[in-house]
Amino acid sequence: QIGTGVAAVDLAIKKNSLTAGKTYTFQLAATYSTTNPDNVDVFEKIDVLINDAPVGGSLTVSPQAGIALNTSFFFQTKGWSDDPNDYPLQYSMVVFTFSTKVNTIKTSDELSYTSTVLAEGLEKKNYTMTARVTARDIYGAEGEDTTEVYSKMPVFSTAELASAADS
Repeated sequence: QIGTGVAAVDLAIKKNSLTAGKTYTFQLAATYSTTNPDNVDVFEKIDVLINDAPVGGSLTVSPQAGIALNTSFFFQTKGWSDDPNDYPLQYSMVVFTFSTKVNTIKTSDELSYTSTVLAEGLEKKNYTMTARVTARDIYGAEGEDTTEVYSKMPVFSTAELASAADS
């Protein structure tokens, strides 16, 4: 209940308390009666559909294994779906070389693919890194997919290194 003379009131809803994909109805009722405040003279209501994140997409990296700083890896994402009113989707791609070390492969835009060379993965992780795509709709809702990629420096013999240094 709001006191007499109040013209505007904010409604605060805790973050992540509404379920994506569901519709919520908000209603405001008003009365002019000070003696019987339960007597509704007018009311308005609005239905609000909570935005859902893009779903169903996948990330592929080709080839899945290659030579660090040499092989050109092709990253592509496809298959994402969302409400048509939420388009266009934007995609960003990263590779995790450590659990907390993130290398950006592609910044967020509408292009769904990119090519790049990669550094070597960690030996303790068998030279495998996690690649991740994030698909984002116009409202900022995000869907993700991941895949693994292997990148290792080649092992050269002493003779090969000496020959390369000489040339």
